[in-house]
Amino acid sequence: MVDHNSQFDNPEFEDLEFENEMRQALQPRSAPPGFTARLMQQIPPDEQARPAAQPPRRARIFAFPAPARLAAVASLLIVIFAGTFAWQQHQRRVEGERASRQVMIALQITHATLQQVAENVSSIQNRKELHP
Repeated sequence: MVDHNSQFDNPEFEDLEFENEMRQALQPRSAPPGFTARLMQQIPPDEQARPAAQPPRRARIFAFPAPARLAAVASLLIVIFAGTFAWQQHQRRVEGERASRQVMIALQITHATLQQVAENVSSIQNRKELHP
């Protein structure tokens, strides 16, 4: 004897049944006859006469006249070029300061080395004077 209720205890069957119910519930359906007219009757007349919603922001940007768009693009390009120029000047100044610091360090090292050489030469001369 086969137990027919065993299929209802199966979780896979419950999932399949749930999926089928969801598919049916989400099927597109056409509105019943007269739905639009009934809906429009519920909206106050002053709100029915409203103009359409504003277009998306991207569409409004292109609604500006060509000279205004051209001026905006030109201004943007000027700002970009000026910013790039200022950044390059800043980078050059930073590199110049770094090079200046490196030269100063090199001069300090050279000075210390020359001072040490001068001391060595002086000590050699003193020894020669003491031991002719």
